[in-house]
Amino acid sequence: MAVDEVIKKYFRAQTLSGTRFDKRAIDEVRPLEIEPGLLPCTHGSALFQRGLTQALTVTTLSSLADKQYLQDSLGETTKRYIHYYSAMPFSTGQTGRVGRPGRREVGHGALAEKALIPVIPSQEEFPYTIILTSEVLSQNGSSSMASTCGSTMSLMDAFLSV
Repeated sequence: MAVDEVIKKYFRAQTLSGTRFDKRAIDEVRPLEIEPGLLPCTHGSALFQRGLTQALTVTTLSSLADKQYLQDSLGETTKRYIHYYSAMPFSTGQTGRVGRPGRREVGHGALAEKALIPVIPSQEEFPYTIILTSEVLSQNGSSSMASTCGSTMSLMDAFLSV
C-alpha cells in the first residue's frame, strides 16, 4: 500500500508540473511514422509506428471464392473482408503461449475490421476478397488503433480507393 501511495503522488506531481512519465509534455504526442509498401512481394503492406507501438499489416487480395463462410443459429452468411490481428507475447517483452488467437486478439481484429468497413469498396466496385493481417511487433499504447491505421495504409498500397 505504501508503495502505491508513493507512485500515485509521483504521477500526480508529474502531471501537475506539465510532464508525463516518459518525459513528454502534456500536449506532446508520440512520434508517428508510416512506411507503406515495406514488403515488396505482397498486394499491399504498411508498417505503422507511434512511439514504441509498431504494427505491420499485409493486404492479400483473392477471388470471391475465398470469402469466409459463417454459420450461426440464424443461418449462413459470408464475409469478403476479413481482418486478422495478432500480438505475440514478445511484443510486450514477455514470454507466453503462442498458438490460436485469444479473446483479446479476436476482439482487436473485430474492432479494426468494424472501423474499416465503411471505407471498403462494395463488391460491385471491387469483386475480390480482402484479407488484412496485422502483426503487432511492439506495444506501448493502442495496438488495435495502430493496426487499424496500418491497415488503411496497406489497403492504399494495394491500390484500393479508401
